Parts: sequence; structure tokens; C-alpha cells
Amino acid sequence: MNQEGKEKLLDILKGKDYWTTKEVRHLILERFKVGYSITHIGRLLICYIYIKPYPFDYRRQKDAKEIFLS
Repeated sequence: MNQEGKEKLLDILKGKDYWTTKEVRHLILERFKVGYSITHIGRLLICYIYIKPYPFDYRRQKDAKEIFLS
């Protein structure tokens, strides 16, 4: 993937708060017709975005924090 493609990818990734490496891999394959391993996707992203891994359950309710605190 060339530099222009990487910049477009970064713009796309900014449009959503949370991405899995599988989702990014699928996005790159669909949009840019380039296949990368899951491991390489992680390396690719760490170069462009500071990421801090943290536990996140996609099944969590949107208002879970408010429910917990009440």
C-alpha cells in the first residue's frame, strides 16, 4: 500500500471510535485490494496511531456506566 493509500486509510479509521484488527484487515482488502496478516495490521497501525489496548466488550450497553453508577 502506498503513502496515499495509508493516508486515506487513516481518514477512514478516524470515522469510527473502535476498530478490531480483523475489521481493518477486511477494510484494506475491500478498499485497497491489498492483503495483510493480522499481525502486520497491528504493526501498520502502531506507526500511524498511538493506541493503548484496553478491555472493551462490544456487547456492553451504551449506558452501562450510568447504570453502574446509579
